[in-house]
Amino acid sequence: MNRFDRQTLVRFWRIAKPFFVSELRWKAVGMVILLVALSFSLSGLNVLRSYVDRDFMSALALRQQDRFFEQLYLYLVLFATLTPAAVFYRFTEERLALMWRNWLCRYMLGRYFENRAYYRIDLEQSLDNPDQRLEEDVRSFAVSSLSFALIIFNSVVALTAFIGILWSISVVLPAAAVIYAALGSVATYFLGRPLIALNFAQLKKEANLRYKLVNVRDHAESIAFYKGEPEESRRVLQRLGEAIANMRSIIAWNRNVGFF
Repeated sequence: MNRFDRQTLVRFWRIAKPFFVSELRWKAVGMVILLVALSFSLSGLNVLRSYVDRDFMSALALRQQDRFFEQLYLYLVLFATLTPAAVFYRFTEERLALMWRNWLCRYMLGRYFENRAYYRIDLEQSLDNPDQRLEEDVRSFAVSSLSFALIIFNSVVALTAFIGILWSISVVLPAAAVIYAALGSVATYFLGRPLIALNFAQLKKEANLRYKLVNVRDHAESIAFYKGEPEESRRVLQRLGEAIANMRSIIAWNRNVGFF
């Protein structure tokens, strides 16, 4: 997997859809609605805070003591409201991701043991490290998918909420902000595109390393009997080296994107 296209979206929906039509669908939908409501609330509170920050700094600059303390108290009230809302938002997101991961892992395990699929996969060698994928990839899929979806949604809500403030300052500012964000997003995508394949490969290489270590434990008696420690050690270190080399590439590309 080295690109994001229509086929990727089709494959994503094929994996994600069963959860949202399962027996947990109403609970999942309820949590999604709660996240949406909290997102709108947080955006509204942040817009209000921007006005309070403005008046607070103006009062400080103009040395208006009464207005300064008035805005300070209002700021403290907003802070006391924003904090539990943000914490509860994060808590709901993590609970939904955990519920999704738990259901999806059970669903995949059912398919894995159904009609001896585990045996055919091992016989045909059609999928590397299926055990690792059932644990690590399912967790990554559920957590990352929900996180990315919420980031996109929150960005749209924040843009909609703050565009009125920009418009009140200057008509040019909303257009400039949208163009700047669009160009920056497109450039970041193309600049960071290699990270898609590198992160995918990292999961595979880390799984290969864990599998080899488990393999050594499972065959410890045979390795000891035939004195195969040097060869097994060499293979483990080789897989470790592959994982480290790929991680170095990820770090380098993250550096490039960070500079941009």
